[in-house]
Amino acid sequence: MKFFSRRRNPGVRLNPPRDFDEAFYLSAHEDVARAVARGDFASGFEHFEIHGTDERRAWSTLSGLASFARTASFGTGIYRPKTLRTRFTRPISMPSLSGRRATGQLLILVPHLRAELFYAGYSSFFAECAQVAVDFTSVRVICFDIDISAGLLDEYLPGARIDSRHSLSDELIDEPDLIITFDTTTTLAACDTWGLASRTIYYCQDFEAGFHPYGFEYTQALRALHVAEHIVVSTPQLKDFLERGGYLSTRDVSVTVPQVKKLRQREKVQGRVFVYFRPEAFNARNMADLLLPQILEFCETHAGYEFFLVGTVATDLAFVHGENSITVLSKLSFERYEDLVMSSEVAISLIYSAHPGVVAYQAALSGIPTITNVFDNRSAADLRSLSPNLIPFDVVRDSFDDVLAQAFAHQVVSQESFRFGDVAEGSSVEYMRGVGRRLSAR
Repeated sequence: MKFFSRRRNPGVRLNPPRDFDEAFYLSAHEDVARAVARGDFASGFEHFEIHGTDERRAWSTLSGLASFARTASFGTGIYRPKTLRTRFTRPISMPSLSGRRATGQLLILVPHLRAELFYAGYSSFFAECAQVAVDFTSVRVICFDIDISAGLLDEYLPGARIDSRHSLSDELIDEPDLIITFDTTTTLAACDTWGLASRTIYYCQDFEAGFHPYGFEYTQALRALHVAEHIVVSTPQLKDFLERGGYLSTRDVSVTVPQVKKLRQREKVQGRVFVYFRPEAFNARNMADLLLPQILEFCETHAGYEFFLVGTVATDLAFVHGENSITVLSKLSFERYEDLVMSSEVAISLIYSAHPGVVAYQAALSGIPTITNVFDNRSAADLRSLSPNLIPFDVVRDSFDDVLAQAFAHQVVSQESFRFGDVAEGSSVEYMRGVGRRLSAR
């Protein structure tokens, strides 16, 4: 039975047709039931016609279950079928391609452009993109988030056109000469949804599959690595991890090596500990769930310590536990960050992923005994070879108290510079410019 016109005349109220299960739709979607009760819609069906299909809301006929002697139902709580959709859409919704070529255009796809999320990964990404952009006559940035912080990219890409993907639903996108993507979702949008893998560079800063349990999102992260024809990886350690795991299907890979600079010396405050702290759900790799309970437990039997937990997104608070102070801080200016790190006796920075991060390395280079974790591609011996001031922590086997005591007792060793193994610092700018030139010449 076909009864979905997708049209609505002003002033005309839509009542459900005979085979639309109104009761099911309202029970499955409590927000719609409340809107109908308020009089915002004449029925659940009216909501479905105007919004529900675009929102991929689950719905049901009355007749379809009759032969099974069942009535439609929708699981709740842990049984809620969060992935059940009754309307097909592409996994990643993107504006359609126009079929035209935007000659001389660089297109950059990013998940977020929010000031509170603009940490080192974003700044290094856009710093390199800015150097690539000089080869193009126009630069366009499409952000997959609705909220965009104004002026955030002025330092890197002045004059670039910046759009939210959500505002482009009716616009056709001309095919650019080169696309640079930031993560799994943006890479699959360019390669799978648009079919432009040959024009896309995936700027891979971590093994994103490791952010998810086995399942759909895990396989999507692996697929991004598989379909990408040009890849930049953030460290030699990450490249080695991806190659050993067989995750790279292309040999066209460049390594960008972060700059690790010494911080300026400060007078140490006895008992002060700097902790890189990311407690948000999307930052699980930074092990906040392990760190805070261990710190609180330490405070139960010790006195006179102050812990600065720095790096949250939009969370700031301070409290006392026992005779110790704990201060939780969101992103700081570089000057305040440097002051806290360098006035600390010990630093702690964990990252349970293939990308090693740079916070721990910078603190260790600057002469602060720094606790950081081992991982598949970073053994205790590997960490000690990178800096004698790194204190390896096996989060599965080691006692936090023992490792913290070891850090406080550590005799600092002077270190003049930092190298990621045998690879010197360097960017992938020339690699990306070379890819762009080859594509522009086609």
